[in-house]
Amino acid sequence: MCDCWQRAGWITRFIGALLALMLPASLSTWAQASRPLVESEQTRLNEGQLVSVSSHLADSIEYRFETTENTIYLLQIDQRNVDVSVQLKSPGGASKDFNSPLRQVGTEFVLLDQSPAGLYRVLLTTGGLTEPHGGYTVLVSALESATTTNLRDIDAWRLMSDAAAANAIGTATAQKQALKTYEKAAEAWHKLGNQKNQAQALFSAAMLRYWVTGEWHAADRLAGEAANLYEKIQEPGLRADAILLQAMSLTEALNETEQKEMILDTISGYLEQSYMAHKMLGNTGQRARVRYFNALSNLNAGRFEQAKLYYTEAAQLFSEIGNWPGQRNILLDRAVIDIDTGDTWEAIKQLEELRRLVHDRNPDTNRTDSNFLATVLDQLGVAYGRLGHIDHALDSFSTARSLHEKSGDIHGEAESLRGIAAIYLDVGDLDLARRFLHQAQVAAKASNNGRVLGVVHATLGNLAYSEANYEAAKESHAQSLKWIPKDNPIRTHRQVSLAKAYIAAGDLNTALDLAIEARAEAARAESPRAEADALFQIGRAQFALGELPPSIDRFTEAMRTYARLELTGEEADAANAIALALAELARENPDSDLRLHLLGDAVKQSERAIFLVDGLLGKVSVPELRAHYAATRRGYYKTHIDLLMEHYQRSGKTNSKSVAEALATSERARARLTMDLLNEATVDLQESVDGIMAAEMNQLLDRLDSVHRQRETLLRRGGVNKRVEDQLSVLSDRMAGVRNQIDLLQVKLRRSNSRYRTLTAPGTVSLAEIQDLIDDSSVMLQYSLGEKRSFVWIVTNTSVRVVQLADRATIDAAAERLFSSLRTLGLNATARSEQTVALESIAHLVLQPVASMISNKRLIVVADGSLNYLPFQSLPLDSDGMVQPLMATREVIALPSMSVLAALRERKNSGRPVKTLAIFADPVFEASDPRLNGRAPREAFEGTTTNATLDPSFATRSSLGRSLPRLIGTRDEAIAITALVKADDPLVALGFEANRQKILQQNLNEYRYVHFATHGKIDRETPALSALVLSRVDEHGNAQDGYLRLHDIYRLDLNADLVVLSACETGLGRDIYGEGMIGLTQGFLYAGARSLLVSLWDVPDGPTSELMIRFYDQVLTHGVPPAAALRHAQMSISMDRRWRDPYFWSAFVLLGDWQ
Repeated sequence: MCDCWQRAGWITRFIGALLALMLPASLSTWAQASRPLVESEQTRLNEGQLVSVSSHLADSIEYRFETTENTIYLLQIDQRNVDVSVQLKSPGGASKDFNSPLRQVGTEFVLLDQSPAGLYRVLLTTGGLTEPHGGYTVLVSALESATTTNLRDIDAWRLMSDAAAANAIGTATAQKQALKTYEKAAEAWHKLGNQKNQAQALFSAAMLRYWVTGEWHAADRLAGEAANLYEKIQEPGLRADAILLQAMSLTEALNETEQKEMILDTISGYLEQSYMAHKMLGNTGQRARVRYFNALSNLNAGRFEQAKLYYTEAAQLFSEIGNWPGQRNILLDRAVIDIDTGDTWEAIKQLEELRRLVHDRNPDTNRTDSNFLATVLDQLGVAYGRLGHIDHALDSFSTARSLHEKSGDIHGEAESLRGIAAIYLDVGDLDLARRFLHQAQVAAKASNNGRVLGVVHATLGNLAYSEANYEAAKESHAQSLKWIPKDNPIRTHRQVSLAKAYIAAGDLNTALDLAIEARAEAARAESPRAEADALFQIGRAQFALGELPPSIDRFTEAMRTYARLELTGEEADAANAIALALAELARENPDSDLRLHLLGDAVKQSERAIFLVDGLLGKVSVPELRAHYAATRRGYYKTHIDLLMEHYQRSGKTNSKSVAEALATSERARARLTMDLLNEATVDLQESVDGIMAAEMNQLLDRLDSVHRQRETLLRRGGVNKRVEDQLSVLSDRMAGVRNQIDLLQVKLRRSNSRYRTLTAPGTVSLAEIQDLIDDSSVMLQYSLGEKRSFVWIVTNTSVRVVQLADRATIDAAAERLFSSLRTLGLNATARSEQTVALESIAHLVLQPVASMISNKRLIVVADGSLNYLPFQSLPLDSDGMVQPLMATREVIALPSMSVLAALRERKNSGRPVKTLAIFADPVFEASDPRLNGRAPREAFEGTTTNATLDPSFATRSSLGRSLPRLIGTRDEAIAITALVKADDPLVALGFEANRQKILQQNLNEYRYVHFATHGKIDRETPALSALVLSRVDEHGNAQDGYLRLHDIYRLDLNADLVVLSACETGLGRDIYGEGMIGLTQGFLYAGARSLLVSLWDVPDGPTSELMIRFYDQVLTHGVPPAAALRHAQMSISMDRRWRDPYFWSAFVLLGDWQ
């Protein structure tokens, strides 16, 4: 599935879990909340009097004592299983904090030297209780006068006190200073012969070497020296803690030694010694901590089953003392083990239960619980992402990110941002993946966390791979490996990703070596997922090297593991790979019977692959995300089509079943978004949205539009420099954040609709059903563009034929040349000549091969890829020795798929509309519009700036640019069309009346034809921002929302035979592979339109108005169906000398049901 496995990182468990149990206080996230002090707790300390206190977590007690002049005082707090932080307040009110790195053990020393006499207050705050009972003793002692006291003793106390004060500051610089000071103190106590204090200084220095500077060998050495001293002075508990630190240090240093087995034995010995010592002392909490580390160290070595045994014992011990943090950490780590070993559903069960337990403790009032809840949600994101449950994964990561952000946890926020990016990468929305990865990288750098940076680099490598930038992918994956120690199990995943990039870059031998090494390491670490990934890449390298039988074996091994682990996406990948390898093996086989048999097996595997992909798509509720997701594996459908057709051709073209199955697969592969939306329309999804949710969606869209306009303004200014680039980056990140919120709201909307949950996936039509949809006068051409070859099916109601065409790249190049030519007015002979060549070129590739099979029937075109951009009616065809546009001999209709047509015809509309026409035209776009001053329409036009270059009628109906010129032609258009309506009073909304609120409040369900003549705003990056532009000011000059956005269109209730979008590029949108253009068309079909008249490029105002008037004259006056009326109008315009260039008349296409 996605690269979410990286969030289940070994080091996250290893360090993160220990943080809560034995991290130095200044590094921890323990809440230091104090209870309100009462008078009885303001305890007076008397010199030489020992005060003993039993403490609970997060207690605070204030003590007071008097000092005299010329006296040095030593304050000692002996800790028993509880961490005590000290705040000393002088008589003048100044305060200073002290805390040693040993947390719950040892002594806190505070020296008052050369301090003013008076009343001192000491606030002692406790936290980190490790046993059922903990506490401390407080002793204040007056040392002898500095003139007679041993000055070396005082110097040693001063070093201990200064070191604790520096450690309490908490910055890296201060803690490094604390480290140096503790080491000096250890040397001073050694000279004084005070072994107890020497041991504490050494132990403190060892903790800082471990936690702050990461010097594992030095930490081991210092902790060992402390342990030896504790043994001499008979302090078994402190010795056990120092030995535990030795085990931790040696574990971190494992990757720096060649004698791993010997060191592992040493670590095990230390842990057992520590455990037994605490057992004899009755320290249940400390025993639990040791067993917890036993589990973590086994995880780090990849010994899952042994780790589980230690976890079970640790959990029992933590339970005995009621240690909730310890218990929850174990529950989390057990779930992570299940993720890594493939028992993902069990992990989800545990994590959801843990989520409930933490939530019940009201984490909003406890930062520690809030951070932990965020970590649980991050791991849920990992687990759901693995299983392809995109909705749940996205929701989990996004909620975790919010919690991390709220608590100021930049490290956690970086991880959640990377998780969100990984999900968007997995579904194929590379734009959003890129933006969230950028944010994750910034956060990771700010947190100075190398491990997180490594994971971000790995995901950057996956993004680069998806963008076919294989050198960048190699570099990023190599960078990610630098952050992972050798022999750490997570390295196998990174090596596999690196091998994948090397395969794509063509360095097959290096890739094979990396994958083989990764497989061996994965087997050693008992990681079936990692081993399957390595096997899959071994198979890919062998396939590329021509070693087909071994590659099939590796793919098959990997597929079996993926199936067992319920990794559906990976199982589909493996099945598709097997299909390709079997097909290649068949082509090399000289035996025709065996070749056909192998091809048959390949077809079965490719069928399995697309069956699995269909299942994956059902786990994504948001249609646009599902469309992106489908596009990531659209090639598998193409593979199946190609193999079916090859089987058909090699069988002597006797198996017509293969042709039918290939066509059915083509239907399964296309226009899934439109089908899903039409399916959702049956449950009135938009109608069920409550007011709060609808308002929230509008607010999000307003915010998205606002940020988008800021970004566009910056881009239009030009002169991009570093400052502008930074501003653009910030705005792009904000847009990504809002789009993420919109996706989450879409998920919420669907989850809250009970009828939505009963929906089943929409079906696609078979050959027989396609033929039932086609009348005697029509023929369908369905195109499928492939990497090596393409196909077109020619289907009538009684026959089916298939013709092989050129490859996708060849057809795309020709189509793009023609589209570029058509959308620009050819003002000179050279441009017109180039356009003629472009028309003939694409016609030769996609139309001429089927010319003899389509006669003069109405043509239903189901396009693919770049062909969606073309107005087929303008393509030339040689008919009876005469070359003329297709429209000269037939009507042409476009369809996303025949399944969409079936859905449109099956939809239950509320009877036939009783009224004829609703028309909205000539809105007021700017406050400077003269109509606000009561001037006549024509005068208003004359005073308005347009973007016309030759004539006002050439002004295009596009919203691009800083201002929106009035389109006077749309008023003429509306008036002329309205005059054709005889049967009833049409709804005519012109000027100020052509506004968003009128459209949303009007009952448009009554109208057979709904017409919009205005500017179009098409956003290819963010379809949700696509809109029709209506009046943006009211009759009083007040600004108002003038954008009828895609979200608004979904909420319309239409029953129209035809919706006309007489504006620019209304048939375009975001191009998603296999889906065509995602934009306004899907919205109007969802809302109830049976067909649409839309444009493919910026259309000029004057000729467009004339085209529309002639079109409606045929429809309303002569009763001609829309398809025939459009043909007549375009033919008529093309014969006018002013507008014969296809730029003027061929932009509009009819999409939908022609009947």
